[in-house]
Amino acid sequence: MPLAFESLNRGVVAFGFFNIDTDLLLLGHYFFFADEFCPSIVQLAERKGEASFETSWDVYDIPRQAGVGDLMAAIHGVRYTGFIGEFLFARKVFLQLVEYVWLGGYPRWRDGIRPAYVKDMKSGLEKAAGWLTEGLVLR
Repeated sequence: MPLAFESLNRGVVAFGFFNIDTDLLLLGHYFFFADEFCPSIVQLAERKGEASFETSWDVYDIPRQAGVGDLMAAIHGVRYTGFIGEFLFARKVFLQLVEYVWLGGYPRWRDGIRPAYVKDMKSGLEKAAGWLTEGLVLR
């Protein structure tokens, strides 16, 4: 289930597992697979000495706003048409996104078993040990 996270440029956006059986992640109106997200996060963390960095990833898009829906209306039980959504995140929130994936979102990884690519993300982030991951604790 996607949760609400604060972006620097778009306000609150939905991020999370859209379909845990396929490890499909949603970010606003974009979606991508967790096994592509995890190594991309490690690549970001491996960039040393950069306090700011921009990159692009291959993602799938739900281009029509009507197809994306309204997260707040769904949360309040008013309208169940989907979700909401180029996103900038404060480092603290970015780390919350990483932790969300590490935990398996909600309701968590099935039987508490993380896929290998998630474990690889953790070890890659620990090895990178740069400014981006400072303070990140994945238990």
